[in-house]
Amino acid sequence: MRYRFAWIILTTCLLITGCEDDTPTHVHYEKGDTWVTDFRPNSYPAQTFFKDKIYCSSINTYSPNYFYCLDVPTGKTSWSFPVNQWAMFPPVITDSFIYYCSYIGDIYKLDLQGNNIWRRRLSGSYKGHVLVPDTNDLIVSTVEDGLHVFDAKTGWVTSQIGKNLLGIPLPVFSGDTIYTASTKDTLQCKSYSSGKVYWQQKVEGELEKIFIDHDRVYYLDGSPCLKALTHNGAPVWQSAALFDKQKDWPRLTLEKGKLITWDSDYKNMALLDSITGKTVEQNSEEMFRSQGYLQGMKKIYEVNAEGKIYKVVVSNDLYSEDFRTSFRVQIIPPK
Repeated sequence: MRYRFAWIILTTCLLITGCEDDTPTHVHYEKGDTWVTDFRPNSYPAQTFFKDKIYCSSINTYSPNYFYCLDVPTGKTSWSFPVNQWAMFPPVITDSFIYYCSYIGDIYKLDLQGNNIWRRRLSGSYKGHVLVPDTNDLIVSTVEDGLHVFDAKTGWVTSQIGKNLLGIPLPVFSGDTIYTASTKDTLQCKSYSSGKVYWQQKVEGELEKIFIDHDRVYYLDGSPCLKALTHNGAPVWQSAALFDKQKDWPRLTLEKGKLITWDSDYKNMALLDSITGKTVEQNSEEMFRSQGYLQGMKKIYEVNAEGKIYKVVVSNDLYSEDFRTSFRVQIIPPK
């Protein structure tokens, strides 16, 4: 059964579709409902995509919110699960379980059929979350009290990282090795399971963000530069100034042996040599895409719904916090 009414009168015209109605609406889907005919991307934030299914929450202000599993090939709703509030960041989807975090700190663990395993409430203001790959624990970042580690089996907080620290970045993992902030101005590399510290590196100002690849550890601090270390903690290079201010929430991705960085305005895009840190090129998103960068994942489905063919386009979302793990959905209705 469905309930729908207009929330905001807004129409977004998409170049690839002519004009697609993207008006945010309050729509509630039950299991088995057809979703593809009236799906509005603006009404379903923090979308992620896993094995031909879209996972997203509704964003209702004056009516209940739901967490959805939407099957793309059939255009049908696999299940819906009532949640206290909508999600700011995409849920964690694995082969055996799901983590969903609302923007106010409601934390749910579900099975793949949408059944609740446990639910907890974060003691603090929610800022983000990340999965611990080796243990399946969930680390949740707070605004004012560091990182809280939720046990995968029980859901209880087992430890904290950076207790009482304000706004420290989410950690990054490579197997059992965790790269995180031990203080607001110290990047630390240690074993997650044993706690053994391998090395520490002081940063300029406050640590803002951490990235890794197979060769380097990259971080952003109070300066407008990207800095690189070896995995042993030795400094390698510092880039030229890339951003006007650190509050621009810089993004970073490694492609074709080059680093591409951009800020939240998607204008200051730069291509860096990952070996030297030198800027190879500064250009627009369109130009980098034309050169084969920033392509990401893109899948196109033709879905038969109510006797009509809808085209569903699922692609990585360049404008999200994490380009490779966030997705956007476009529905191209029949002409």
